[in-house]
Amino acid sequence: MNAEKAKQLVGNQPTWALRNMVKALTLPISTFLNTLEDEHRLEAARFLLQEREWQER
Repeated sequence: MNAEKAKQLVGNQPTWALRNMVKALTLPISTFLNTLEDEHRLEAARFLLQEREWQER
């Protein structure tokens, strides 16, 4: 996944919103309720968070 595709999936969200999205999509109840689209959104949010944390260093 690249940054462009990840931004298309989750939009231009602030870091706090991405963290909340990851938290919500990884809750135990969510793991079996998530659709394929939710899984892609989770992957994109994690990718963008890792990229942003790397840029801060």
